Amino acid sequence: MHSSSILSVAALALLPFAVAAPAPSWSNDYNKPKVDPVPQRATANVKPFVHTNKAILDSLPLTTENGTLPAPDGMALRYITMGRGVQNYTCASSTSADAPKAIGALAVLYDITAITLLTPSIAAQISNIAVDMTASSFILRGRPLDIPDVGSFPVIGDHFFLADGTPTFDLFDVGKRAFCKVPPKSINAPLSSVKGPAGFGTVKWLALATKEESVGIATVYRVDTAGGNPPKTCENQPSVISIPYAAAYHFYGFI
Repeated sequence: MHSSSILSVAALALLPFAVAAPAPSWSNDYNKPKVDPVPQRATANVKPFVHTNKAILDSLPLTTENGTLPAPDGMALRYITMGRGVQNYTCASSTSADAPKAIGALAVLYDITAITLLTPSIAAQISNIAVDMTASSFILRGRPLDIPDVGSFPVIGDHFFLADGTPTFDLFDVGKRAFCKVPPKSINAPLSSVKGPAGFGTVKWLALATKEESVGIATVYRVDTAGGNPPKTCENQPSVISIPYAAAYHFYGFI
């Protein structure tokens, strides 16, 4: 990955997550990294993970009381990750006349494939715990996500947006990349979802198809979300708002 995105992720460790705080120093850089070709060393010795057990795949979350995301028919599960970071928004003014506008997200991705397949009910709670963790306890490049009494989950990649607005997932540890189409299919998160430390609500569940230039990934699902929603208006808000969130991301490839 381009060094600008690496620095942006590292900068999250310094982010205080105060909604009304000044814009973080990386706010103008997080969505501009150039993505280099997947290095050969990243793919040469990696055996692709493929899971097609229908009973297990059918148990993975796609439905809330608000609807159902399209099923990944004809696809195999590749990886399941926990994303922890921030959803970013801009405000044209600091008055109630304007509403925050989404400008992307920045997150570190941790591998939770095994625990999700073995104990999905426990895995479904990880985002609720991770969203309330302080920045210094989870975002350090190469440091695992440690959830007490649950497990330690290694970094597998990053999530960010390109300058053209393309949602991007760089699974650098396994040599896979997903460049996603917009808009995605979406449903509202469950009413019982954790609102996160900002307290404004939970971002939607998504199904994102990928572009042809993606490597090894055909569809990405965002489920089990916690936090991430902005305030309803921009009243008394800075020009850039960063809201803590966590979510499970499921990555599928064609069989």
